[in-house]
Amino acid sequence: MQEIRYRPIGVIRTPFSSPEGVPIQPAAAKGILGRVETDPAVVDGLQDLDGFSHVILIYHFNRAKPASLRAKPYMDSVERGVFATRSPSRPNAIGISVVRLLAIEKNVLFVENVDIVDGTPLLDIKPYVPQFDGADDVRIGWERVDRRRVRTMSERLREVDHIEVLTLMDNYVDVLLGNTRVVRRANLSANGEISRDTLVGEHGLSLLVTVREGRRAHTVLFDTGYSAIGVPHNMEHLGLNPEDIEAIVLSHGHMDHLGSLHAVLEKSRKPMPVLVHPGAFDSPRYLTRKDGGKDRFPRMLDREEIERRGGQIRETATPALLCEGMIMASGEVERTTPFEKGMPHAVVEKNGTLEKDPIPDDQALYLLLKGKGLVVIGGCSHAGIVNTVRYGKKITGAQRVHAVLGGFHLAGPLFEPILEDTVDCLKAEAPDVVVPMHCTGWKAIQRFSLAFPSAFVLNSVGSTYTFSDLSGA
Repeated sequence: MQEIRYRPIGVIRTPFSSPEGVPIQPAAAKGILGRVETDPAVVDGLQDLDGFSHVILIYHFNRAKPASLRAKPYMDSVERGVFATRSPSRPNAIGISVVRLLAIEKNVLFVENVDIVDGTPLLDIKPYVPQFDGADDVRIGWERVDRRRVRTMSERLREVDHIEVLTLMDNYVDVLLGNTRVVRRANLSANGEISRDTLVGEHGLSLLVTVREGRRAHTVLFDTGYSAIGVPHNMEHLGLNPEDIEAIVLSHGHMDHLGSLHAVLEKSRKPMPVLVHPGAFDSPRYLTRKDGGKDRFPRMLDREEIERRGGQIRETATPALLCEGMIMASGEVERTTPFEKGMPHAVVEKNGTLEKDPIPDDQALYLLLKGKGLVVIGGCSHAGIVNTVRYGKKITGAQRVHAVLGGFHLAGPLFEPILEDTVDCLKAEAPDVVVPMHCTGWKAIQRFSLAFPSAFVLNSVGSTYTFSDLSGA
């Protein structure tokens, strides 16, 4: 039989430096970003490809073990014929992956849901067309008994070894607070010199969240504060590189969480996934006053402006996994408590009529720490922080709550009446760490400090919270 030779047309760039830790198939690689750098000589062949949402990458397994005609699949205990498996150790070490196409810039494709080792030689690209590439009445042979495991692998939140939450913006700054086993404060000085500049605070929230599992690490930005200058200033002051951010998650559509979005996008890698509930785009929204008047919220989110600055909008009202399944955005939070009723004076205009605004776009982040339990990070928690915690337990299957952080929205006379119910319900969850921020309010923060004497931590801009399966935190 005549020998056939192929020349690579490019190289695939991903976060995976070795085969160890690469997700098993794209279904388990949701949110993983990569680049396909094609040879400039074939750039004309990319014309019109940007009209497709998904592409098929065909590549060479250049780091596969020697070929074998028998292989034991990842989700099986029995050896099978290699052609009945996805094993890379095959007579012709050719792999295929269906990935989401985010953008094309010159000869580079930006893709998502990547399950490929960095540096893999690219052989070909084809558009994915479900009418052609799908099939009816599908049998999946030996894999049929493992269908539940495949679904679980792709949809469940993964446990991690290490979590860091850095406060980029909050209402409070105190450069004299000390470190504890849980929190590390920003340095006041460096090399024996006290800084001439300082971190700034404002009525807003922004948190940089980093997760690690083994040698894998991912970082997302949760909200961007109120002003257009606060978060970028604090990032620069702390020596942080915006290009380390892999995705931005927006908790809801209010101005005190969106102010620096455009500024961050302009300094970040592109395209930048921006995960947001579709209700965050609702406008106009108002707060009603006792005198019968109303104050309009500024319209902060514009799809075209976000995309023009390199943002790739991902709208979802349901739970969504990011970063190899290590972080979950809650989507719309289920509301079950009788006392958490949202903002009673919030209204939204729809079809020319004002109606109560339940702020359905309110969402949180959930993380699972090995051996410790669920870590809940709220934005404003308009759904109620108790509802947010309980919903996190429900959709992740977590039995224990390790930490609760973020805005609890208990400030002011409209919300202080539910403070004791909130405290009692959170005490029943027995979290190891409680960090109320932003819109929680001074009275409520003081109450939490008394109710959780060992778990409470006073937040300040620049504080980094560390949760590890190996430490006491």
